[in-house]
Amino acid sequence: MSADRFATHSPAVLLGLILAGPVAVAVCAVFLCSSWAQRGGPPKTADARWRDLAVLCGAGSVACYTWGVIQLVFTTGDSAFNACMEVVGRDRMTAVDGYEGQYIPLRLVCSMSDGTSYTAGVPGYVNPVVAVLALAAVMSAGLALGNRQTKTAGWPIHLRRKK
Repeated sequence: MSADRFATHSPAVLLGLILAGPVAVAVCAVFLCSSWAQRGGPPKTADARWRDLAVLCGAGSVACYTWGVIQLVFTTGDSAFNACMEVVGRDRMTAVDGYEGQYIPLRLVCSMSDGTSYTAGVPGYVNPVVAVLALAAVMSAGLALGNRQTKTAGWPIHLRRKK
């Protein structure tokens, strides 16, 4: 067994993600609170509502991803072996061919000698929640921009009737 087949996540990258995640969520929270305070309450226009929803979904996605990263911090080094053992089972642990850390999707993959693989180290709900919230953030941001463009400049250029 070579050492490169047993590669986990980089502790420096995990630490950076753990530090950056709460900062990003805090920035989103400050933005939402300050925009609501300036307006005197929730947004009244559709584009502002979509924008706020995009920021909220983005913050939720980052927070959930950070939670998954925190879980992975405890599965580096020797504990990655233990995480694989929990998923695979003690009796099949000799068939583990290697493990690899991945960031997107966030997981620790335990590879077996028969070609199958198992995911360990991250709760099963983390990646789907991150994906759904990120998709909702992108869609909401697109609707906010589309609504703002139609509101301020009439129809978008590609939808205007030609005279």
